[in-house]
Amino acid sequence: MTEQAQDRDAREELNPRARFVCKLSSGLAYCIVAGIYLYAQSVASNVFMEACGRKLPTTPLEKVGIGLVIFLIPVVLARSKAVVSVHAIFASLAMVFALFTAFTASTPPYECYTQAGSYEDHVSGIPVFGFFLVFVAFILYFSLVLDWFVWSVRKAAQVLTHVISNMRPIR
Repeated sequence: MTEQAQDRDAREELNPRARFVCKLSSGLAYCIVAGIYLYAQSVASNVFMEACGRKLPTTPLEKVGIGLVIFLIPVVLARSKAVVSVHAIFASLAMVFALFTAFTASTPPYECYTQAGSYEDHVSGIPVFGFFLVFVAFILYFSLVLDWFVWSVRKAAQVLTHVISNMRPIR
């Protein structure tokens, strides 16, 4: 590898301390999102109980913890500057969307039962937020796989370049 290529790679790399701060802030953002999600569910359940006389079930803390681990794995394993930045952007978007969901969770339902006798939440925003989180998880894992694939191709190219440059002609 030439010196120019090494200098370019060094400039493109994110400072290790800055990478750690970005990963830490993304991880903390997802922890805050999980807390806001639990809060929004309890508010929506209490509002439903006031309006309809029965309490809605909320997500158990264990499932929220598992979901948090699902989000933290790609954040911890990210390598490149672009992927760490993408994770930070999506963590920020999730925080904003979680805050909006916390505000809309206090909207009272316009009906207590559907024709089938069950309740479908259309006013609190929690189901839409759940779909958004599934989308974010897909993007996080897709970017992680792409990041590791690009890294492995670069490493293979470096190894092959080193092997070829150190080969001696056969006599």
